[in-house]
Formats: sequence, structure tokens, C-alpha cells
Amino acid sequence: MESQPETRQRIHECLARADWKSARNACLAHFESEPRSADVLNLLALSQSQLGQINAAVETLREAVAAEPDVGILRRNLGDVLMSGGYVDEALGIFVQLAEMDPADAELHYRIGVAAKHKNRMPQSIASLESALRHDPQHAPAHRFLADLYFWQGDLTRALDHYGHAVRLAPQDFDTREQYAEVLNLAGRTAEATKQFEAIFRADGGQSAEATQPRTAEGSPAVDGVDATADNGAGSAMEGSAVEKAARQARLGQALQDAGNLEQAAFEYEQALAANPDDVLLRCRLGALLIDLGRFEEAASHFEETLRREPNFAESYKQLADLAAQKHYDFSSQQVEAMKALLERGDLAAEDEGAVNFALASLAERGGDYDEAFARYQNANNAMQRGLEDCGRAFDPSEYEQFIKDSIEVFDAELFTRCADWGFDTEVPVFVVGMPRSGTTLVEQILAAHPQGAGAGELRNVALAAHEIPQTLGTETGFPKCMERATPEAIRVVAGQYLQQLVELGEGAARIVDKAPGNFIFLGLIAIAFPHAHIVHCRRDPLDTCLSCYQRSFGPVRWAWRLEDIASYYSGYRRITAHWQSVLPLPIHEVAYESMVEDPEATSRQLIEAVGLEWDDACLEFYKQKQAVKTVSRVQVKQPIYKTSVKRWKRYETHLAPLIERIDAIDAEVSAK
Repeated sequence: MESQPETRQRIHECLARADWKSARNACLAHFESEPRSADVLNLLALSQSQLGQINAAVETLREAVAAEPDVGILRRNLGDVLMSGGYVDEALGIFVQLAEMDPADAELHYRIGVAAKHKNRMPQSIASLESALRHDPQHAPAHRFLADLYFWQGDLTRALDHYGHAVRLAPQDFDTREQYAEVLNLAGRTAEATKQFEAIFRADGGQSAEATQPRTAEGSPAVDGVDATADNGAGSAMEGSAVEKAARQARLGQALQDAGNLEQAAFEYEQALAANPDDVLLRCRLGALLIDLGRFEEAASHFEETLRREPNFAESYKQLADLAAQKHYDFSSQQVEAMKALLERGDLAAEDEGAVNFALASLAERGGDYDEAFARYQNANNAMQRGLEDCGRAFDPSEYEQFIKDSIEVFDAELFTRCADWGFDTEVPVFVVGMPRSGTTLVEQILAAHPQGAGAGELRNVALAAHEIPQTLGTETGFPKCMERATPEAIRVVAGQYLQQLVELGEGAARIVDKAPGNFIFLGLIAIAFPHAHIVHCRRDPLDTCLSCYQRSFGPVRWAWRLEDIASYYSGYRRITAHWQSVLPLPIHEVAYESMVEDPEATSRQLIEAVGLEWDDACLEFYKQKQAVKTVSRVQVKQPIYKTSVKRWKRYETHLAPLIERIDAIDAEVSAK
């Protein structure tokens, strides 16, 4: 028979090597000869919780608390185990009682914040987490959890601040670093995001000791009082399988791609794919990236390999169709029949159904069967619209209409006069705006081909800046109404952040192009923030534009799946661009798509002059650039300008009667004002 000290030593040895079953058995053996003391009950509960025996652990800790009601650590542990078992109300009550007795305990405030979030009591959760940080500013988990809350609320500024603190305090917490990098990317801070992803991938060491502790579902140690961080022989998480390493390298590649470093991104993808060749999603992503780089033949081979490994991978068919539309690929009859068979099954997800229909529509159009093509386009768009409706994200024309109306009312001549000297005195930003499919990518590539120009792609940064202005002002009033109380300081904060990120992407170029077509909505803010910026407005036959939007898969765009929604979006675009022409204190240089394809040199020369640069013949050979293009026009702009897209709508005239009538009415209404 072991002595009491020997038994306790054996319990601790089992716990130290995370041998939970042996630890539990040792505790039970101890009670065969000794009274059920609170401290050993605590250790038994730890073992039970780690073995998934949550209800048993709860009952064990209740017994321990009953034996020693004044020992706060036992009650805290009971709260932790109740949390892990889903008994949130009781756990929250325990944490609140303990915090009332010890209000300076940051860990208790942290636990209250976690529990309150589980009950969807967001104000209480945020207040408790902030209280935890007041008592302990170095509490990394509280920073992380508070960052998550702010991120879920859409407050990227505060989220990034707390993620940054969490990463600095716990640099080996790679889960937090990865989330920090993801949010940096969403905020348009792609260079910083890439550094974080690279640090994660290149790290040689394992996770932090804290990250390897037994934890509840929300990241708190399951039970205090035991050192459970000893190596149990499982090895470092960062030394994981080849598949895990490949996934991390793929995430690094995605960050590099978002930052515009596409050649390096392709290398990282290729390395990741070599380690995990069965990852068809990664293979398709690499193929799409190679299209961006103009390496069409390599891209096609990856899409074909994807389909060999996963014949139902619909996205590969759509990507191949984009290549085929520009005569960089030829489908076999077997591939066409395979696509039709996929649709006949009737069990595809909405996005996959849309992808296959877009591919078949493109093939029908290329073959001159425009009735069949339009029917396929309708099927594709109906599927995509259904997917949006199923997740509650369908386009709301009335909401968009109100935003346009508010912007026109707020950004009047008086506001521009009041804010005339608030912004940054720089000519570096060039904003290329217009309806999608109106030639914005072509214009960006011409400007980027100039030795003093650079293209930053379609940035989200202006929209993010508009979203952050209310927070900077400390108001609940959203954009654009918040501009009625805007201050020079608030404008310079968001403008300075935008400019810093743009210059990083443009690597010191004299003119850096932000080609986000939808920035036509934000030209008022742009004019205040950058009173010497250059605005280029791309115009195209509205029917060609709207039809082209309908014939392309725009991913997250919500308004492009129904012709009536496209017309509503066009209506807002026409009204607000007409307003800018009358009140904007910045000149707007207009580029007509039809003029560009009819006389590329004359139109390009006017464009280069409008942004304040001297002419360079390289602008006429923009398609020879190595710079990647990441929009749906990426195949087209890797070749000289062609005229076949002018008046394409006439091929579908019989199907577009309602759209034609609506567009004519919109243009007549705007022109009459």
C-alpha cells in the first residue's frame, strides 16, 4: 500500500505528463485509504474534464467547494468546468460573485467577458474585458477576445489595436497571429498582413506554453493549480504534418497575392501543392493566379489536373471557360458533356451550379448560339441569386437608393468649401472609377505601364476609410451622414492611413492607381481627403456594361445577379456621377471605352496628360507588362485592344427589352436635370 505522500506524488506525475486516465485512477485509489480532501478532488476534476467527463468533473468540484467553501480557486475551477459543459448561466453567476469579492482580479473579469458573450450580452462582455485590461494591461487572452468582439461588430480599428497587443504579448500564439493577419488583410494593410503570415510560416519553435495548456472552449485553463504544460511527447504544433505545413504555406501565398506580390505567391502555392498535391482548392487557386500572371497554358494544366482529381470541381470549368472565351483553351466534347451531366444531377451547391452554367453559356456564345447562351446566363445568375437569398445577403435596392440620396444631400458645394484645406496635398493617388466592365482595368494597365505609374488593383481601402470615420468622430451616425460633423483631424487620420498603404503598394511611384470601380460612390470623400488627386471616370455603352456584368461571376458582388438589380445599381451610379460633375472641386477626366478601342493612342495620350505625366510609348504596349491583373478582365488585358466587345448587347436584344427600356428611362431622367 502506497503512503499518502507517494500517492499524491504519483497523481502529480501523471498530471505533469498529461496522462489523464492514470491521474484519475490515482485520485480514486487515494480515496480508498484517505478522506476525500478538496485538493485531491480538484485534481480528480481536472483529470475528469480532460477525459471529457464534464458532468463527473462538475459533481466532483461541487463536492470540493462544499468541503472548502472559502477557497476561491475551487469555485473558479467549478465555473470553468461548467463553462466547458455548456452550463453558462451558473458559471457566469460564480464568476460575478468571485469578482465582487476580488474586483481587482483581471482573470475573473476575463471569464465574465467570455461567459457574457456566450449569452449574447455583448455590452457586458466588452465592459468586463475592458475591466480585465484595466487591472492587467498585459492580459493577452483578454486582448484577443476583445479584438474578436470588435471584429465581429465591424470595428476593425479597435480590433486591430487589441490583436496587435495580443500578438506582442504572446508572439508564439500563432492562432492569434493568424487572425491578426487576416484582419490586417481585410483592412487593406496587406504588407503588414504578409509579414505576420511569413513569421508564422517561418517560425521554427512550437506554440506558447499557454497555448498547450488544457483549456475550456474559450481558451481559459480548464482548472487552475496544476502545471499541465509539460511535453507529453506529442511534439510541437508548428512541427505538424506536411499537410499542416502546406496549409500554412498556402496562407502565406494568399497573403502575398493580396499584397500584389504574385510571383512570390505563385512560388509559395507551388511549394504547398508539392507537399499536398490532393488539395484541389489550392490547385485551382494557383491556376487562377497563373491567369492573373498571364501564364495561361500552365493555368489550364492545373485546372485540368484538378478535374482529373475531382471531376465535380465546378470552379475549374468556369476558369477554363474564361480562357476559352479568349481563345486560350479548347474544351473537348467529353468535358462539355461532363458539365451538362453535373447540372442534370440537380444536387450542386448554388455557387457550383452558377459556375457550370457560366462556363456553358460562354461556350454557347463563342459558338454563336446566343439564345442558348442567354438561357445559360439566366440559369447561372438565378443560382447565384438563390445562394445570396438563402444566406440573407441579397441586394437591397432601397438601401442602396437611400445611400445615394444621402450622399447627394450631404456632399454639396457648401461642404466642399468648408473642408477645402483639410486633406493631403499630394497628386500620387489616381482613382479610376465607373461601372464594372466599363474599361477600368484597361485604363489602370495603361497608367501602370508608364515608367512613373503603378497599379494597386481594386482596393477596399476607401470604403473602409468611410466606415471608420464615424468611429474616429465618436458618433453612431454612419457614413455619409456623419460627414455633416466631420473634423479636419478625423479626415487626416483616415486619409493618412489610406495614403501610407497606397504608397507601400505603389513602391514610390509618382502616380498610383486605385482601380476600385465602386469608388464612384465615395468621390466626395476622396475630394476632401485628397484635393489634388486625379479622378478618371470610365464610361461605356450602358447596355454593353450591364449585360457584361450579367455575363460574369463577380463573386461577393450582390447586385449583379438580376437584370433589375443591375439597372437599379446603374441608376444610382448615373445620378451620383452626374452630381459629382456639378459640385466636385476636382476635375474628372472621362474615358469612353468606345473611344479607347477606336483610337487607343489618342485616348491614351489624353489620359496620361490628365494625370500630369509626360507621354511614354510603353503605355501603348500595356499588355506586355509583367504586372498581374486580378479582375475578371485579367485575360483580356493581357493582349492588345480589340473591338469585338462594342455593341455586344445587340446579340441579345430580344432578351433585353425590359433592361433597354429601364436604361433609356434612367439616362433620359438624369440628362433632363
